[in-house]
Amino acid sequence: MKIQLIHFGPSTKTCLLTVPDMWFIMKKFSHKYICFYLLLFFLFPLLSYSAPVEPTHPVYDYLQRIAIKFDLPAFYLNTRPLQKQDIQGALKAIESVSVELNQWEREKFHYYRREFFTTSRKEISKLIYQKDERELIGSSSFHLMFFSQDSLPVSQQYGLAHLQLNIEGKLFSQLGFVSSVTFAQERALEAQYAEHYQAWRGLPYNTPEKADSKKDHYSLETYDAFRMVLCYQKEQYTLEVGNDWNQWGPGIWQHPSFAQNSWAWVQDSLEVKNAFESEQNFNPDSTRYYHHAQARRGYRSPGERAPLVMVRGTANWEFLKYSKFIGQRTGLSYDHSSHITGHRLEVGWKNFSVGVYEMLVFSRENMEWTYALPFVSLFIAEHMTGDRDNVAMGLDMQIILWNKLRLYAELFLDDMVSPLSLFEDYWGNKSAISVGGELIDPFVDNTVLQFEYARVEPWVYSHHVYDNQFQQLGNTMGSLLPPNAHMVNIRWRLDLLPGYFVSAAYRFYQHQHLDKGSSLFDVHELDDPETKNFLGQGPETRHDITTRFGYHWSHYIKTSCLTGYQYTDNWRSAEGMSLEGMLLGAEVQLRY
Repeated sequence: MKIQLIHFGPSTKTCLLTVPDMWFIMKKFSHKYICFYLLLFFLFPLLSYSAPVEPTHPVYDYLQRIAIKFDLPAFYLNTRPLQKQDIQGALKAIESVSVELNQWEREKFHYYRREFFTTSRKEISKLIYQKDERELIGSSSFHLMFFSQDSLPVSQQYGLAHLQLNIEGKLFSQLGFVSSVTFAQERALEAQYAEHYQAWRGLPYNTPEKADSKKDHYSLETYDAFRMVLCYQKEQYTLEVGNDWNQWGPGIWQHPSFAQNSWAWVQDSLEVKNAFESEQNFNPDSTRYYHHAQARRGYRSPGERAPLVMVRGTANWEFLKYSKFIGQRTGLSYDHSSHITGHRLEVGWKNFSVGVYEMLVFSRENMEWTYALPFVSLFIAEHMTGDRDNVAMGLDMQIILWNKLRLYAELFLDDMVSPLSLFEDYWGNKSAISVGGELIDPFVDNTVLQFEYARVEPWVYSHHVYDNQFQQLGNTMGSLLPPNAHMVNIRWRLDLLPGYFVSAAYRFYQHQHLDKGSSLFDVHELDDPETKNFLGQGPETRHDITTRFGYHWSHYIKTSCLTGYQYTDNWRSAEGMSLEGMLLGAEVQLRY
């Protein structure tokens, strides 16, 4: 059995599990957990090691592409992250059809073989140490980005730079780890970003507690971030404990349940408010809790949310995959202990798969142990504990046709009166959907055409109990969209040797800001309407057209530039206020 253990430290500034960290764990978690963690510790010597691969790693897109073209199993890609051992197995399967790969696909195949098979790692990293069973592999990356937007309603120019240090190690055949720590800084030419660091309000900064009295905002922000995992796996079973991401479902952009990216570009459309209430006036029972409209969007890079501290287990059989996790969220107030648990079961064949899942959030000090049991319905367990918590369920499926086309759909059910009334206008029928597809090599080799539509009904992700929203650090767990919104994404991409690519994309987005139920922090009260009004009067409407050109040189350099145009009507639901402007961006990533 292989397991992963992740760092439990209280700060993103360290990756060392020290004595203070252990004391923090004991205080932060119920004493019931301690016995379980000690049991894991004593199990470590019995197990072997395989590291998890971050859900947004580009190898997943490559595996998906090859699986579509060559009739290989693809359903296992819908529950991420996978272990490095699973990626290696997929690459070995691709090797059996390597003679059918075109030149670009073959080049990418050899590239990922060098990255994921240890015997070839010296080709892409000189920071490697191997002796007997011990192994340490180090790498680093430097990411520099500039973005300019001449709209909404004034221009925005900001730059982001972060240095990430990575290390992967195997001390013995029984114990290993993967870890990364990031040091980053963002500078804006306009003073319109976050005022100070308050993690429970979704601002991942460690700047001073109070802003300068002469300025309303800082134009320079710094922050640190980390991810660390110890993993153990044997055959088809995996057990992990740590600080990591989950991603569920077959979608490309929009995942109603879990994803590493959330609110990547629409967060600045939330209701206008220059600052939160002061700490003295902060009322945790407030029926309306505003997210900062101008906060930077991201954890290490724009659009990325922070990982969860969690315990996670996975069983992966030939046609069946089951995963279960228990995690700790960051609450919206100082004293709330907020948790989340969920499980997912997926059945799949080469060209078809169906996944079902449940997830539950609660903000009580102690957790019901029923929630931790695998294969126990969270929907039933939540009723047995008195209906105090927020439970949701979901269904997704995908089908691959003609070795060229993948179609998929996801349905998220936050709440409903009954299945027969799901699509009625009663406010308590809360659901989100995402449907889409991708076409491989339409007309020209090495191209992909992707389409996706997503819709989030009013009141989705919210709850009548404060801090029981589906959120962490003030963001949804995975959705790109806030409640009462929908979006269309269309993208075309062409890859060329030796490492060039060009892409074009169109996005259509609408969101109603003013109606209650348009924010996950809203609480439905007795005097609120019993019916929901999707989008309502005068929703904000955006059209984005962008093109991107880039060049990747082996493992070491990745560059890209973006140009585009954006038109916005009824900006922040202010009728008649239309804006338009150009978009310009550039990125450079150096890796060693």
